[in-house]
Amino acid sequence: MNLLTAEFSLFNVRLERWQWLAALGLGLALAIFPPLFVMVGAAAILVGIAVLSQPLVGVVLALFLGPLGGWEGVFIGGPLGEITSGQLMILFTMVCWVARNLVRGRFPIPSTIFSVTLSIWVVLGAATLTGSLSPFDGVKEILKWTEVLFIIWIVLDLTREWDRRQVIWGTVAVLLAAGVVQAFWGIFQFAVRGSGPGHFIIFGRFYRATGSFMQPNPYGGYIALNACLAIGVFAGLFIYFWNHLPEKQRRWDNVLRRSPLTLLVGIVAAILLFGLIGSWSRGAWLNFIAAAGIFALFMPKERKRGLTLVFLGAAAFFLIWNLGLIPVAIRERLFGFLATFQFQRVNEILLTPENYAVVERLAHWEAAISMATEQPWLGVGIGNYAAAYPDHLVPGWFEPLGHAHNMYLNVFAEMGIVGLIGYALLWIPIFWLSIDLTRKLDWPLRGIPLGLFAGFVGLSVHHLLDNLYVKNNLIYLGVTFALLVLLKWNMEEEQRS
Repeated sequence: MNLLTAEFSLFNVRLERWQWLAALGLGLALAIFPPLFVMVGAAAILVGIAVLSQPLVGVVLALFLGPLGGWEGVFIGGPLGEITSGQLMILFTMVCWVARNLVRGRFPIPSTIFSVTLSIWVVLGAATLTGSLSPFDGVKEILKWTEVLFIIWIVLDLTREWDRRQVIWGTVAVLLAAGVVQAFWGIFQFAVRGSGPGHFIIFGRFYRATGSFMQPNPYGGYIALNACLAIGVFAGLFIYFWNHLPEKQRRWDNVLRRSPLTLLVGIVAAILLFGLIGSWSRGAWLNFIAAAGIFALFMPKERKRGLTLVFLGAAAFFLIWNLGLIPVAIRERLFGFLATFQFQRVNEILLTPENYAVVERLAHWEAAISMATEQPWLGVGIGNYAAAYPDHLVPGWFEPLGHAHNMYLNVFAEMGIVGLIGYALLWIPIFWLSIDLTRKLDWPLRGIPLGLFAGFVGLSVHHLLDNLYVKNNLIYLGVTFALLVLLKWNMEEEQRS
């Protein structure tokens, strides 16, 4: 062996210098450190090299690692538990992408309306931090939205030279794969594991599904987004292959037989729906009901037919409801909370074990309104709801819970009227682009924006009862926003050709 050369030969196997140095280092590490520690370290190094060479790998990994944030916070605990692997992966990916472009002497910012709206939202958030109680919490929130902007840029930049349709379908596949992992996790918790927190028990034997989110509501919201995308893709593929069958052969079994991919996506949608049911999340169920209305309205291109479907669907729902065909437990779960909503202050409501969760949410709404009333224009500062809560709490409700459990009241409390305007400016282009693509695209691609739009509408309804911009859900949303832009670019390219 010659240490001065770039390679050496051992048992007729020639190795590069870096290879034998790596083997020597791995051997020494195994001799000094526990094997699990060495395996994790080696995996981290390999992942780092992969992300350095192709930052898109980091985005893909972040989609799978992001939902682990809740699990990491519980099982790691302490300050380290606050630094989630999903956030670290996205930050590392951002650094790699920026460094890659600086080395190449360019910094491409893809032209998209989201660059403008997200930048405005971030700037408005920074403006509200003047005089806030906890600038650090505000900066953390701003960084989360800045990451969304970078995710969009990274996906659009690094796929610019690739086949656009393959990128679109590949992105959909990765999103659904990450969702299915969480759905299986939740189904196991719900029906198989047989144990869990006492307050999550249902019917004496089932436990609310939380996946790695450790909380059923953000888990349910995440699964609902994935379920809507899966249903949209399934509808797109099914209708496409249905239309391409001879009229005499148009049966659902023929479609599934000729298109195994359609069958696979249908199975994925079913798994996600089981996961959604297992969450036992009222907000997630209402989320999906609203999304179902969007599917009915926008599935046909003719709006009259869509309105007819919505009317028939609503009529069928009320008929089934009034006939008592919906199980009592589900009826109570969906709308039983309405009995607690009264035009009176929270401390005037008689508290019971049955209405505790609803009254707790009302107490946080009341605190948010108090914050907004005191500082109506710029609020108490983005990310500062918890910091300002002690000065606005309802007596007896001392735990801030991190947010107001109503996204719109949360924005109003933290960013005031200016923030509400900025939030509308952020989402209006997303809805508009989703509707425009649903109207102009043909099947099967049309199913993708349809599913995304249904998911976004469902998310907006869910935000009346919660804040789903937690547990790294923004990573998922950032990729879906990039997917909308990819669909738009693909449509424009095909129109020009």
